[in-house]
Amino acid sequence: MRLTAAWGLLNLGLHSEGRRAAQQLLTENITQDDELRAHILIARSYNEAGDSEAADAELSRAAALLNGDTPSGPRVNYYTERLAAASSLGDDPAALRYAHQAIEAEPGASAGYGNLAAVYERLGDPEAAITNARKALSIAGNFLYYAQLNRLLWSAGEGVEALVVCDLMVASHPTLADAYALRGITRALVADAAAPLSPEAAQFLRAMLISDLKSALRYGPSNLPRTEVLHLIVTELG
Repeated sequence: MRLTAAWGLLNLGLHSEGRRAAQQLLTENITQDDELRAHILIARSYNEAGDSEAADAELSRAAALLNGDTPSGPRVNYYTERLAAASSLGDDPAALRYAHQAIEAEPGASAGYGNLAAVYERLGDPEAAITNARKALSIAGNFLYYAQLNRLLWSAGEGVEALVVCDLMVASHPTLADAYALRGITRALVADAAAPLSPEAAQFLRAMLISDLKSALRYGPSNLPRTEVLHLIVTELG
């Protein structure tokens, strides 16, 4: 119960308070599983506060508590925090290893594949990044995975496919302002790559962008920078 309360403090953004609560538990007679969870909580508090070195040191203590009987939940959390610390420290090969280990511990979790896609992107392997982003999206169709796949496809020069992903995203999240804003931006980027446009094509694009802009504003609150960019594009199209 007290460990749950410590996690609650951390989830509220109270990093120091959550960390102190977990550190206090470590001075008491608790089970090995709870000791592992406490170290992971402390590591996450450091990661979220931007102190990756302290997080890595805390996780080194947690490593000694891992064994074949460790439940999948704490094991995944351990590798996920290891991945976050390694990524912040610029150690992408280690981050890649931890991302794979997190998936091995819980292969049905979407976050593992989303994290792996991000690591492959940093390593300059767009094909592997896109494959894993698609896997994450197939498990959990939330906006963040649609946006991740959209960005990866666009970066790989697959603008039309990125737009198809946006259409699927809007169909899956028909009342999400950011979905329409992101689709509008992607429409504009695809059109810009195909420039110059005929007057008819430009007029059609403007109508589609206005439609996305109106939907983004209707279903707000939205990500304001995206909506402002969409306003600018519509204005420039006249």
